[in-house]
Amino acid sequence: MVSAEVITPTTMKDWRKRGFLNSNEGIFCENCNISYKDEEYKILYDRKKIGYFFFTDPKDIGLLWLLCHDCLFKKIKKLAEGEELDLLILDDDNEYTCKFYPFETMDDDDDNFSDFDLSDLS
Repeated sequence: MVSAEVITPTTMKDWRKRGFLNSNEGIFCENCNISYKDEEYKILYDRKKIGYFFFTDPKDIGLLWLLCHDCLFKKIKKLAEGEELDLLILDDDNEYTCKFYPFETMDDDDDNFSDFDLSDLS
């Protein structure tokens, strides 16, 4: 099972206070570097256009990475190695246990994540 925690616009200040978000204003993906100011993220998040997640790589649970939803699912697809995978999604108040079906996601031709390794970020 892999897990990811949603970063909602309402909890960004708390994440900053606790030292999990470095930027004073905004949020960015540690893989693709897509970034938004807080106001922009709130608009896009509310319209279900983008989401950011904290993700712990199951190979090293001591590492916590900040990923946009696109990079998160590409990473999970790579970890799944073609098999179904249990995914736990946490938000402010709830936990959702899901099945990740890699064959229902993007084609491998669209997967630019194949060379990405979270350990490369350290």
